[in-house]
Amino acid sequence: MTREHVFVYGTLRRGAGHPMHETLARMSQFVGLAHYQGVLYDLGPYPGAVRDPRGRSTVWGELYAVLPGQPLLSMLDRYEGCTSLDPKPHVFLRDRVTVTRDDGTVEQAWIYLYAGALTRARHIPGGDYLRRASRDRSPT
Repeated sequence: MTREHVFVYGTLRRGAGHPMHETLARMSQFVGLAHYQGVLYDLGPYPGAVRDPRGRSTVWGELYAVLPGQPLLSMLDRYEGCTSLDPKPHVFLRDRVTVTRDDGTVEQAWIYLYAGALTRARHIPGGDYLRRASRDRSPT
């Protein structure tokens, strides 16, 4: 049986300090650092990744393998507001994408892609939310 993988790039990453990361860590196994060919935006309290049809931008994050029998994906769907009970249109949609681990291994993983308007979003150069967040907290 193949394990499901989840790629996280924002508030669910280790070091982001969000309590939902504890749920992720309890129901999955950290596989390693990885990246996805997409564009990352700062949406205020959290980031959002979108597809990059040209494949020129990278979103950096972490890859997790869901432990057998754990309802992690349904819990993340609720967290991201994209269950069948959530009002539509959803802000995030779960999709399967190709991610590349730091060692070059390619994996299929679930990701929550941003599906909302980008009119007020700010592009995050370099595609790393934690680096952007740490720069924002640095004294000037």
